[in-house]
Amino acid sequence: MKRFFTIMTIAFAIINASAQEMKVDFENFGLSSGEYLNGDDGTTDFITGYFSLPINYNETYNSWTGWAISATTDNTTPGFTNQYSSITGGGVDGSTTYATSYNYVPNQMSIFAPIALDYDIKGVYITNATYSYLSILDGDGFAKKFGGADGTEPDFFLLTIKGKNIQGIIDSVEFYLADYRFDNDDDDYIVDEWTFVDLSKFDVNNTLEYHLTSSDTGIYGVNTPQYFCIDNFTVDIISQTEDESFADLKVFPNPVQDVLNIEIEETSDISIINANGQVVLSNSSVNKQIDISTLNSGIYNLIVTTIKGNATRRFVKQ
Repeated sequence: MKRFFTIMTIAFAIINASAQEMKVDFENFGLSSGEYLNGDDGTTDFITGYFSLPINYNETYNSWTGWAISATTDNTTPGFTNQYSSITGGGVDGSTTYATSYNYVPNQMSIFAPIALDYDIKGVYITNATYSYLSILDGDGFAKKFGGADGTEPDFFLLTIKGKNIQGIIDSVEFYLADYRFDNDDDDYIVDEWTFVDLSKFDVNNTLEYHLTSSDTGIYGVNTPQYFCIDNFTVDIISQTEDESFADLKVFPNPVQDVLNIEIEETSDISIINANGQVVLSNSSVNKQIDISTLNSGIYNLIVTTIKGNATRRFVKQ
C-alpha cells in the first residue's frame, strides 16, 4: 500500500489569535545536509501543515515527477545527476531544507484549511534549481545557452502559478526564472537567489498549479530542464475560533487507512469532501465507522452537521 509522508505543523494551533505569520519551511521533514526525499519509499504526497505536495516515483526508470523534499547543497555540478539542488546551495536564509519541483507536466500544490481557520496567503520564496540554472547559463546536450552565441537572442524561462478551484483556473501570477529579452543585454538575468513571489490574490482553498515555459523548445516540448525550488510558503493567520459546541466530537485514527471512526453524542449528517470540493461520501447516524478504503490517498475535510450547526475536521487518507 502506498504511504503518505505526513508532518503536521504545530504553527496552526492558534486559538482566537490576532494575525500572525506562519511559514511552511520543510525543516520538519528532518533531513540532514545532502539528503532528499523523492518518493522511492512509496510516498505519494508530502504533507506539511495544510499543504499537500504530490510526488510520483517510477520504479522502472528510477525517476520522479512532482515535488521532492531536498537538503542537497551542490550548486556547481551541471547535468541530470544534480536534479535536487537549489542554485543557492540551501534554503532561505541558509536553512537546510526546501522543496524542488520537476514539471514534466504542470505541477500542483493543494491548500486546505478547516472552516474555523481564517488566514490569508502571502507568498512563497522561489529560486532556480542548479540543473536549470547551469543549463541556461552554459547550455548542455539538450538545451541551448540563453542569449545564443552572441548573447542577444531574446530567451526566457517563465514560471506561471495558477490558482484553481472546482470551477477551473481563476487567476495567475508570473515569475521569470530567467529573462534575456531586454534591449540592453546587461539587464539580462538568471535568478540565483531566493526571491519572494506575492501570491496574495489566491484564496486559501485554491489548488495552485505551477507551469513552466521556455523560449527554448523542440519537437518534444521544452528543452530547458523544467525544475525550480520553493521555500517558506507564507500565510497570515487571522484567527481560529474554538468550536465549544462540538467538544464531544472525536474523529480517529488520523492518518487513517481503511476505517474512520466518528464519535458524537447526537445524530448527525456526515459529509467527506475531497481536494476538489466534491462530496465523496455521506451518511447519517450517531457514532459510526465509515469505510474509506476506496478513497484515494490525500487530505479530506469531514463536515459534521447537527442541530447545533456544522463542524469541520481534517483527516489524511493513507
